[in-house]
Amino acid sequence: MACGFFVICWINCKKCVTTHVVRLKLFRLKAEREVRRARLPYFGGRVANSGEAGGSDSCPKHGFKMRFFLTVFSLQPIHLSSYKNVMVCNSKECLLTILKKSLILIPVLWFLLFFLVNSYAAEERFQDHRDGTITDRRTGLMWSKNADPAAGPFNWFQAFDAVSGLNAKKYCGYQDWRLPNVNELASIVDRSVYAPALPRGHPFLNIKVWCWTSTTTADYSNHAWRIYFFLGNIDYGHKYHMLNHVWPVRASDDGALRSKKAWKEKRFHDNGNGTVTDSLSGLMWTKNANLTKGKIKWPEAREKIRLLNAEKYSGYNNWRLPGVDDLRTLIDYKNTDPVICDHHPFIYLKSGIYWSSEINVQSPDYIWCVDFKNSRVDYYNRVNHVQYVWAVRKPD
Repeated sequence: MACGFFVICWINCKKCVTTHVVRLKLFRLKAEREVRRARLPYFGGRVANSGEAGGSDSCPKHGFKMRFFLTVFSLQPIHLSSYKNVMVCNSKECLLTILKKSLILIPVLWFLLFFLVNSYAAEERFQDHRDGTITDRRTGLMWSKNADPAAGPFNWFQAFDAVSGLNAKKYCGYQDWRLPNVNELASIVDRSVYAPALPRGHPFLNIKVWCWTSTTTADYSNHAWRIYFFLGNIDYGHKYHMLNHVWPVRASDDGALRSKKAWKEKRFHDNGNGTVTDSLSGLMWTKNANLTKGKIKWPEAREKIRLLNAEKYSGYNNWRLPGVDDLRTLIDYKNTDPVICDHHPFIYLKSGIYWSSEINVQSPDYIWCVDFKNSRVDYYNRVNHVQYVWAVRKPD
């Protein structure tokens, strides 16, 4: 018996990029019948160049020609005359056609993979209870899925009334909603994205730009902290004259059982080698909080960190510029000028703005900074502004 094999490839409609499966199945059946007639065992899947034929059809929606190619390898001659609209093609061209189509699909497949990975990460962090509430597994806090359930905006005092109104009508079945404090609201910010600055794949709806917190500023009693969810700024606004939205929070059933980290009586440990370990965050800081003895530009700050690692400052070579959240772990919102926690052992600490390692993803020429005079989080130009430099590392 003669042996051989065949492969079918096709070109989709140029406009709708659609393979008409029914037509393709009919073509495949014809091909298999032809091979059986030639007494060839069926080993589909390899490209050969012994004999080729093709059929064409028109996309019923757009009228573009769709061409099907059959390639058969055989140790004996076979006839492919039963096909209408026969056209001879080179099997290499068939393979190139497939490869070209694959190259077009690569960015699409990469995007789908990126989307699925981020969606999975968000699903791992956020639990959707399907009742209008979302629990953040990282903090144990429960948020309303609708980021503006009271349909604001309101001034700060009206914001509390709006939350009371939600509790009065048992919004989503609960009556212990409250206005989040600044650390709680900041816990869901992700500055690696913008519009909104929330984790990729988050499940929240109706995100507003500015949202109130319950925290009053330490230096101005008529101002309260608020967060800009377009980019991630943390700023203050006048309690009477500024209007912002309300995103309520409550402790979830899981979160109520968690033991929150309390500030220890002796939070900071001076290691005696130019470093200080924060027992609350687990981070190690340089004891010197002004490593460059003044303000410098951001590229120079990165170079300073590189030199610290090159010389193994205090015995370590994995120092880095802190992230925004790293710097914020040192802030006590009841303090001002500087805003750092009481009884700290740091030296040369400045009541000013410190560079972080984070780039403003909307405007990469700008870098996120934390102000140790008043706790603000804002961004500044990497070369046109100068700020202080502090180094941090995560102990092994």
